[in-house]
Amino acid sequence: MPTDKLITLITASNQGIGYHAAAQIAASGQHYVLAGARDKTKGQRSVDSLISEGVPSENVEPVQIDVDSNDSISAAAKVVEENFGRLDYAGVYNTNVFGAAVTTEAFLPLLRKSTRPGGKKILFVSSGTSSLSTALAPDSVIPAHMHSNYRSSKTAENMVMAGFATLLKDEGFLVGAICPGFCGTNLNGYQGPKKAEDGARAIVRAATEEGLREAVHGKLWHQKEEVFGQVWEEGTYDW
Repeated sequence: MPTDKLITLITASNQGIGYHAAAQIAASGQHYVLAGARDKTKGQRSVDSLISEGVPSENVEPVQIDVDSNDSISAAAKVVEENFGRLDYAGVYNTNVFGAAVTTEAFLPLLRKSTRPGGKKILFVSSGTSSLSTALAPDSVIPAHMHSNYRSSKTAENMVMAGFATLLKDEGFLVGAICPGFCGTNLNGYQGPKKAEDGARAIVRAATEEGLREAVHGKLWHQKEEVFGQVWEEGTYDW
């Protein structure tokens, strides 16, 4: 098993933003990507697709993990421990806040074993719509009553991120929440104006650009975005 690269787990990487994040991170050559998927067959199929699109086969492999199942999360953590002995980076993609928290807790002992430069990173995929300030602003283009179930789950996930960011900062971790922007995926019926691969670049940048550490840690970070005619320059959303 490769140990000279950053061992990188990306959950829900068989489709959408997770798939493209896995593709871009694996293509960098610095990471060995564990492409997570609930279904073993779909996971292998997504890895085959990544390889057919040019990702080197020596940079990626599938791992079965259902972030809504504690047993599946524990089993995946055991596989990573047995095969690699550590984890350098975890990208958590999930609409279920409890799954995100349990996944991070399960892999934290392995993340703490990371000693490589660029390791000890945990990134949660969130949304700018999770911001209470944005939701309550009088001129908000996405007021609080719109998509409240999804948004509240992401607001709660931000709090999970903040807890880990506070807990792990003195251990040299980077923990942050990333907004990929309004991307067209199966979650929204492909209605977003951005492509999933464009949204994935925000996650890849946060994972690979060391200069963004202070901008990302403990924050909800985004690239320059334009939604419904309103522009947000690259930076962080207010809570």
